[in-house]
Amino acid sequence: MSPDLVTSPSLGRRLFDEEPSLTILPTLLMVLGSLCLLGGVMRFGQEGWGADGAVIATLGAALAGLGVHFQYVRVTIHENGVLRRTLLGRRELLFADVAGIRQWNSKVRLLPAGGGKPFPLRQSHETENLRDWIAMRLEEQLLQQLEQQGEVRWSTNVWLSRSGVRWQSEEEGDILTPLSSSLRITVDGSYCRIYHPHRPLVPVVPVSEALFFPGLLLLQRLMADAPPAAQYPEPAEPAEPDGEPGLGRPVATLRGWRLAPLAAFLVGLVMTGNAVLSWIRQGHPPEGLVWWFLLAWHGLAAGLHDRIDGYDHGLAITRPWGRRREMPFSGIRDLRYARRFEWFGESVTFELRDPSGGTVSGRALTRNHDLVPGLLRDRIAETLAEDLDIRMRFVGEVPWGEGARLSREWIHGRDASGTERSCPVSRGLRFTSDGHRLRLYRSGSSEPFLYLELEQWGAYPGLLLLQRLVEKAEA
Repeated sequence: MSPDLVTSPSLGRRLFDEEPSLTILPTLLMVLGSLCLLGGVMRFGQEGWGADGAVIATLGAALAGLGVHFQYVRVTIHENGVLRRTLLGRRELLFADVAGIRQWNSKVRLLPAGGGKPFPLRQSHETENLRDWIAMRLEEQLLQQLEQQGEVRWSTNVWLSRSGVRWQSEEEGDILTPLSSSLRITVDGSYCRIYHPHRPLVPVVPVSEALFFPGLLLLQRLMADAPPAAQYPEPAEPAEPDGEPGLGRPVATLRGWRLAPLAAFLVGLVMTGNAVLSWIRQGHPPEGLVWWFLLAWHGLAAGLHDRIDGYDHGLAITRPWGRRREMPFSGIRDLRYARRFEWFGESVTFELRDPSGGTVSGRALTRNHDLVPGLLRDRIAETLAEDLDIRMRFVGEVPWGEGARLSREWIHGRDASGTERSCPVSRGLRFTSDGHRLRLYRSGSSEPFLYLELEQWGAYPGLLLLQRLVEKAEA
């Protein structure tokens, strides 16, 4: 490696390299381009260079070259910035020039000040450490703006101040949620929800916002300085709730079939049937049979989801063939929640444990960035967090996911290397999360001491329990 790639005068000493890996799009381009190039060469061997052979070979060479270009990307992390090298050149970005961070799926994108082209990084433990370190620097800038201006914008319709979280609701206009350490924060792959256990309306912030991570850290800092007293009285339970007996009133529904997968299934089914009939008549398979079958299959797979109905006091899961299972919140003993992006939207999976130890699961298809799954998840997690809090009084320590434990004074878990770590519960604890992995930080530290996968049993109830413990801890 040449010396100018080992160090850069402006970027400083090299810290680590992003691990190269085969990605889907470049691999497909290289395979498709190689096949086209091979087809063009074979055509030349049979008939000489005709117009069609030359076009196929040229197209194949272009696609293969484009795939190699996209695949040959080398990113180096330095002390003061990042360096990205491709076949066409190199590009630098200083950390001091980063104005925001946007994370979507498996990519972390650093946003340059002035609106330049985003700087993409592959998601890994190292890049997540870098993401949070940059977020802490941006948090300090937001705090300075807040002290000077009184409030700062966190997202399109959410502002932070020492008075509270101000946000714009389509139903009620401008709403101020007073700042309190009684607020709760949950994050999934689409949204961050900030809510009070006794207040129904909550502000939400998309995880893809440029200032999501700095704002999340700033909010927790402001909450640590806020009074612990709850700001809202507990709501009265309805005397005679309408709806299902024992479950209360219906509040939300996640349906199985959506219009897009149903249309894809029907179109694919009709065209596949037509192709099969054509095969029978002509004696050889027609073109497009496989593609129509795959369209029907994906439409069916996306459409065969459960229906999940949420109520005041529980939820009901209805299978595509009609079987229905009701689960009151008081009868749920554990929760695992996952959210996935699919062709026709997002699929959400609820896995629940009943008192007998059995597992009840429901998987529904929803629109991208739908808020309803998070509402149901947090309602279940709140109930489980209360149960864990009561259990902690008797046993002293309760499990949090796999490998972590919580007590009223201590948090025990594992860092990125798998080493057992412990930290006292205090008001200065803060966390970051992209909805898939949670990283917990001590007060004043830029090194996470605990990693926790959120798509495992007990992750969300434990997160809400931890926030209860932090609320009651001394500063």
